[in-house]
Amino acid sequence: MVPYMLFHNLYESYKSLLILMNGLESLLKTIDEEILRQYTKIGKNIPDEKLYVASLLPSFLGKAFTTAGSQLVAMAAGMSPYNYGAWSLVNGMAQMPDLLYTALGSMGLFGKKSSSSAIAVHPVENTFKIYNRYIRQFVFGAGGLCLLKAGYDFMTGDPSGSEALLGLGYLSSASSMYLKDRDPALLEKASVFEKLFSPQHVLVPVRK
Repeated sequence: MVPYMLFHNLYESYKSLLILMNGLESLLKTIDEEILRQYTKIGKNIPDEKLYVASLLPSFLGKAFTTAGSQLVAMAAGMSPYNYGAWSLVNGMAQMPDLLYTALGSMGLFGKKSSSSAIAVHPVENTFKIYNRYIRQFVFGAGGLCLLKAGYDFMTGDPSGSEALLGLGYLSSASSMYLKDRDPALLEKASVFEKLFSPQHVLVPVRK
């Protein structure tokens, strides 16, 4: 009886974990879609042939700001070369692929072939797109948190330029990622806020 109960409890815990993970995945997807919607509004008038060039500046500034902010943090905290190197590696994995992607695109290396039913994307470009879609909302979130921390430090009289630089850097990199993946089809659908706050008419039977 005991082995059965143990197996049953483990199975129920596993199902609960799956439900939680599915809910979290759905939430992250919704947040990512709403952020992409806003960047699509910003970049909808940028011609396709100039999209990479327009994304190059925020991508470059993102890496530059983050590098400067990281160095300030390392100096203030007395960070060891090993820890600073590990942190720089993480930042590099988050930002360097997009910087390379944007630079290659601005040089015209990614061409698209379209037909009446589909668009063929360069395989290297597609790889970069998939990678960006996995990490961009986390880079965006990190930027927002860093700016909030910088604002809190400023309000409490302990301002530090490192968090502001990190926040601007992460948000700039995320902006480059979202701009290059704009989706005009999102503008034709109702946003989450419109679904939440728009009044919903309910059909009720008419009494005679």
